[in-house]
Amino acid sequence: PGLFAGIEAAGLSRDFALLKPDDYTYSIDLPIRRGNFTPLWAAASVFSAIMAAVNLQTCHRYLSLRDEKDARKAATLAGVLTLLGCLIWFIPVYVGRLMFEAEIASVQGIPNPADAAYAITAMKLLPPGLLGMIFVCMLSATMSSMDGFLTGTAGFMVRNMFQPLRRALGYKDPSDRGLLTLTKLVNLTLGLWAIVMAFVLNRIGGDTGMFQVMQTLLTLIGAPSSIPFALALFVRRIPLWGLFSGIICGVLTSITFFVLREKGITIQWGYEVFIMSATCLLPTIISTFFWKHTNQNFRDHVDRFFTLIRTPVDADTEVGVHVNSDLLKVVGTYALSVGGMLLLLIFWCRDRAEVITLLGICTFILSLGSFMFYKSRQLER
Repeated sequence: PGLFAGIEAAGLSRDFALLKPDDYTYSIDLPIRRGNFTPLWAAASVFSAIMAAVNLQTCHRYLSLRDEKDARKAATLAGVLTLLGCLIWFIPVYVGRLMFEAEIASVQGIPNPADAAYAITAMKLLPPGLLGMIFVCMLSATMSSMDGFLTGTAGFMVRNMFQPLRRALGYKDPSDRGLLTLTKLVNLTLGLWAIVMAFVLNRIGGDTGMFQVMQTLLTLIGAPSSIPFALALFVRRIPLWGLFSGIICGVLTSITFFVLREKGITIQWGYEVFIMSATCLLPTIISTFFWKHTNQNFRDHVDRFFTLIRTPVDADTEVGVHVNSDLLKVVGTYALSVGGMLLLLIFWCRDRAEVITLLGICTFILSLGSFMFYKSRQLER
């Protein structure tokens, strides 16, 4: 049967509903925090996603592009791919719940066996060879994201914190080689910090799944470091101390939530998000009433910043050579190569369904690669 018919036949229509009442009770015992998948939770999720996208850690995806037009295209593409990604992320898990419930429930070694639903479904349904391909893709995507985050953060700290601090203390800027060495050391330190944080998250995660751990991370750690700075991108009249007051209040709220959780007092995640947001935003907004008392040099600096971000980029003068065609050609050629090599797995398919699955995947990859290669040839003309 189809997916929806299978959900209804299994009596899971209410469990799989997009939104549920606050007091909803699941048909089976699940490690789901009270208040999840309610209208409040949905609103908090959308707000958290926006805050996660508007911060200094992810801005490099737009700053690395040629001009504003390309940045808008990248933002639109990211939004569309996120919506399409929901099908990739959630449908296999639904299928696993319907078809392989016993195998998933028997998984040992992780607090929440449901976290293994995607892997079990892939093992059971994918044609031979594609499971390894998925593992390689997941590993490379994770490593590239972590590498980009660590390297970008290290560069940001060195360029925007270390160098201004040296100038304020009267020291000369170090050489490019010195800056590179320092960035590597900061990168290594951040990597070690990430390992420590993995143990901390495992500690605070308890017997919950990774989904709830990520919710906790976004709320208690991500919000204080992103919300005041996100507001500063749109509101001009914020003193420097206003940003730090918002961060400090957010950190104190995070500590309060941690203490309450250790004492067994739990607060719904949706309330945590909006309480945290309010404690970060209110001090920052209140500080705008004291803008007239701010140092004139700082106000001039803020004016230059807003003038700069509102000035269109002259790509020909500021960027120079247009490299989009080269990038499209490289990525398109790589996609064509991968799609062609995956076609060889057809000789190991065991039935017609696996052949159709493999051909569908290869067709998508080859079509995408062909489009990129074709566009690169157009740009070269």
